[in-house]
Amino acid sequence: MLFRMTRIGSGPKNIPKVVVALSLMSQILAQFLQNDSGKRIRIAGDLILGGIFPMHEQRNGKCGAVKEEKGIQRLEAMLYAMDKINKDPSILPNVTLGALILDSCSSDTYALEQSMEFVKSYMSQRKATLNSCSKFIHSDIENKVS
Repeated sequence: MLFRMTRIGSGPKNIPKVVVALSLMSQILAQFLQNDSGKRIRIAGDLILGGIFPMHEQRNGKCGAVKEEKGIQRLEAMLYAMDKINKDPSILPNVTLGALILDSCSSDTYALEQSMEFVKSYMSQRKATLNSCSKFIHSDIENKVS
């Protein structure tokens, strides 16, 4: 089993939680399967968080079997927190968190290579990110000053 589910509870009030969890997991799997390298997930947002997780074991210098506990569960925790923040307008009003998530394949060397992907991604989208961030920062400052 790729994901280990904990018991959320029984009854109709918990059905939305189960549906959200299942749809989130299916989106993650769909992105891995569609991606040519299968080692990254991009989620659009105004502010992009980066994550490098050991989602696979290392085997002969390549990614091996999926690591449920140390990799996938940590990824799920990050996505769950992002989802909660994005759904609560009182936390980050008018800002949507996104993510660039990379797989380290349980290799320090590969994790370093993957961290360079963050730098490349940042450099290629620097102007867009700075412009969108400055809009939020300036509006917050103007609201507090006035």
